[in-house]
Parts: sequence; C-alpha cells; structure tokens
Amino acid sequence: MRILLLLFLSSCVSINQPNPNISKINKNPKNWVKIYEHELQSARENNDLDAWRFFWPEYLKERYKQRNK
Repeated sequence: MRILLLLFLSSCVSINQPNPNISKINKNPKNWVKIYEHELQSARENNDLDAWRFFWPEYLKERYKQRNK
C-alpha cells in the first residue's frame, strides 16, 4: 500500500520546465474584421445559420472598435 502511494505521489512530478521563448505571446495584431468577413462569407455559401449568428455580432463589435479608435 505504501509503495502504491509513493508511486502515485512521485508520478505527478514535472521534470521539464517551461521554456520562456516558446510561451511568448504573439504580438502581431490580427485584422479581425477581415477574418470575420471571410467566416461570414463561408457561412453564407454553406447556409450555416449558426455560424452566421455567431460571427455577425463579433463582426459588428470589431467594426465599432475600428471606427472609434
């Protein structure tokens, strides 16, 4: 029983430390309006009403943000 407990507790140890170079955030700004326009076009071509309902408000929010910069 003790061996099983020791095995369980020692198996959760992380040996590799995260590399800070890998975990850097990409700071390139994306043009979300163009991305949403493409997704809306795709949704329209595929008659995907759920995708349209999701991307339309997001598209409008991004347009509003760009106009009010």
